[in-house]
Amino acid sequence: MVQLVEAAQLSKALVQKLENKISRVFVPEVVVVALPAWLGWFIRGAAHQYPRTWIPSGMDEFELALQFGISILVVACPCTLDLATPTAVMVATGEGASQGVLIKGGSALENTQEANSEHPISTAVVEYAKKLNSKYVLGSVPLFV
Repeated sequence: MVQLVEAAQLSKALVQKLENKISRVFVPEVVVVALPAWLGWFIRGAAHQYPRTWIPSGMDEFELALQFGISILVVACPCTLDLATPTAVMVATGEGASQGVLIKGGSALENTQEANSEHPISTAVVEYAKKLNSKYVLGSVPLFV
């Protein structure tokens, strides 16, 4: 049982594979944007093109520029997605196992599609999708699943 839970926690969900593909392109682009931002703030600060009062006490132009560059990396970097998905899968499979429910990994969680969720917003979305299905059924194939 423990080995099954560990295997489920280590498996990659389909959305995580997509995030990895996006990250391969997006992360270098974010770095390419962050470096000129840092350099621009540093050069303008060294040339005294903005008021000294903009720089917090105990800092110099270099540190202020570095804060702007790092801020771009932190806000735009999708690393949080790369950490959030496996963490959510690990927590869900672990919590399920502690309650006697074996979840076979991220793909199994994705296949549930939250259709039986008790969350009010999820319930509202599912109800709306059901109304649309009954209204716009093409033959026997529903538009929304």
